[in-house]
Amino acid sequence: LVLFAGQPIILCAQTPEDIEASLDTTAGEKQKVVVLLKAAKALNRTYPTNSIDFANRAVKKSVELQDIRLGSEAYSTLGFVLMNQGKYSEAVTPLKKAVTYRGRFAKKEVRQNRKLAQDYHLLGIAFTRLGQFKEADRVFNLQKTFALKSPNSEERAKAFLNLGKSSLRKKQYREALGLLKQAKIFAEQAKLKRTLLEIENNIETASALMQSS
Repeated sequence: LVLFAGQPIILCAQTPEDIEASLDTTAGEKQKVVVLLKAAKALNRTYPTNSIDFANRAVKKSVELQDIRLGSEAYSTLGFVLMNQGKYSEAVTPLKKAVTYRGRFAKKEVRQNRKLAQDYHLLGIAFTRLGQFKEADRVFNLQKTFALKSPNSEERAKAFLNLGKSSLRKKQYREALGLLKQAKIFAEQAKLKRTLLEIENNIETASALMQSS
């Protein structure tokens, strides 16, 4: 069940054919974009090619509608599904579009700060996977900026973890420890067990390397 403008949209499809049938019975172009976005995420693992197609169609429709809010969600979703399929290079452009779109109305909507942090997180990971570490560091700092503007501890934990790992890679062990310890505080607040384990492993590594150096 998806809510659009306070109205429920039922999305129980499990195959691309079901999605197409659902679109045929969905009234309104904006509602169809919402269905496409939910379908793109829901089918990302089971029907990866169709997932990308649905996300691209959502982007196209949102652009045609000149709807910045829907556009930001559409580009973000396209970047998300591409990232999940390991298509890091292809994910960069839509994620850049997503943060540009969100930036146009983020100041008026505080909740957009969390979404901006999420998009910058994905973008930074993409640059890291591509070996573009300088650009990744720049993006992770932007992630931290918007994560701190959001009350969400999960986004803050991810931002400080990313920066901590970057410092660790650059052999800045003392700085890495400070960032990772801050990440741990936020991860504990959000009760992120898996993230906490990763943070603690990185803290152990940073501590050992600092002592040996």
